[in-house]
Amino acid sequence: MRIAICDDENYCCRVLRAKLEAYAQKRALIFIYDNFSDGRKLLKSNLSYDLIFLDYKMRGLNGIDTARELRKRNDKTTIIFLTGIFDAVYDSFEVKAFRFLSKPINDVRLCKALDDFLASFNDGECLCLTDCPKIIKVEYDDIFYIEANEKSCTIHTLSKSIKYPHLLLQVEKLLPQDRFFRCHKSFIVGFKHVVSLEQRTITLGNAVTVDLSRNKVIPFKSLYIDYLRKYSFERV
Repeated sequence: MRIAICDDENYCCRVLRAKLEAYAQKRALIFIYDNFSDGRKLLKSNLSYDLIFLDYKMRGLNGIDTARELRKRNDKTTIIFLTGIFDAVYDSFEVKAFRFLSKPINDVRLCKALDDFLASFNDGECLCLTDCPKIIKVEYDDIFYIEANEKSCTIHTLSKSIKYPHLLLQVEKLLPQDRFFRCHKSFIVGFKHVVSLEQRTITLGNAVTVDLSRNKVIPFKSLYIDYLRKYSFERV
């Protein structure tokens, strides 16, 4: 997850970064940070951010004006304001700030804001990978199959393949069991894209074939029939 910290006080930047790193380590997340000492430097950046911590009162271009410029660009990046000025709360509504944290930053409130931010990505219809350099949302219906690669795996979708630095077992726990099936020690398939089953070979809609373990043939057939009964869709 890429985070921008925009604050003209170096000490505040260092303290916030340390708190964020502690949060990331506890939850096995990957945070990448960029620091900016004023709003103009942030606006000149060509990078996109999942989350921006923005000091409300900075020298030069202040936080609220920086946020206004971001929103003019239709930037949907989540913004959390940092300030000791209570009245800034009202200004933050204008730019649709996600949260408002007063200085000095309280650990409990920061963690709650981060928990809520991460939870907002999961809308129930996608696989949300938050422990990557960039937050990735993958629609369940787009996933053809997931393939194990030693200590990582590859998520194969309609348009691309995504490398994910975790075991297949960990990804399996994130998926709805009524829409996906662990058909082999090395594969998970999406029921939506199953075209046929011949003996122990599953053919998917993108013409890829995947092995089905002998002891999983009966469970696969049973759960696939349940899936067809539960979900109606047009075959792609």
